[in-house]
Amino acid sequence: MLSKILSPALVPWVSGGLAFLVAVGLTPIVRWGARRGGWVAIPKDEKWHDTPTTILGGIAIFLGGTVALIVGGGVSAFPAPVWGGAVLLIGTGLIDDLWGLGPVAKLTAQLGSAALVLSAGFLLAPDAPIWGAAPLTLVWLLGLPNAVNLLDAMDGVAASVTALAAGFLGLVAGLQGLGALAVVAAAVAGATAGFLVYNVAPASIFMGDCGSLLLGYVLAVLGLSVQETGGTARSVLVPVVILAVPLFDTAFVSITRSLRG
Repeated sequence: MLSKILSPALVPWVSGGLAFLVAVGLTPIVRWGARRGGWVAIPKDEKWHDTPTTILGGIAIFLGGTVALIVGGGVSAFPAPVWGGAVLLIGTGLIDDLWGLGPVAKLTAQLGSAALVLSAGFLLAPDAPIWGAAPLTLVWLLGLPNAVNLLDAMDGVAASVTALAAGFLGLVAGLQGLGALAVVAAAVAGATAGFLVYNVAPASIFMGDCGSLLLGYVLAVLGLSVQETGGTARSVLVPVVILAVPLFDTAFVSITRSLRG
């Protein structure tokens, strides 16, 4: 582990760099496999691209982040139920990317992952009454994965927004002395940035549901963790603020296109 050879302050930075390099190296391989398998996103009216584009980039992000988490010691940041929720979502997203899943099945998986987080004691605004905090947390845990999923339709937007949000949360965690959380955030930021090299316009690959659902979920739990431990709701609001502009733009374009027919 990196903590045995590096100072604690350097571990998240090196972990993020490692995640970046692994994702940069693996994304072309995943892209090649997706092309061979015919797993591509076909342009539709609600999409923001005009050529068939490979998906499954989330696999490269997942592998890059996992390597960094193991080497950097970030696995201890969350209890087992939280990681179980992550596995549930990447599995659900991968099945949807490869063979397709109905909305009910995907929502059920997202509710299951949210229930695992709640069972581990994570709450948005933990000082609030449970009857208010639990529903807010559920909305948070369902909203961010679907927000990132929505942004994945636009070249480079989901990856860049996720990398920025994770990077900021990593800095907050580092300043609070939460080394393991900082490693998780750095792994997310680094792996997503590595994928972004191939996702900027014109994108040659999208992350797909296996990437967008996972990243939104981890981002949501990171926000809960920093807020709960650090005691400041402002830390949790940062991802929402960062996501607000592209989400507004997405909603505006969708409404405009619908009105135009």
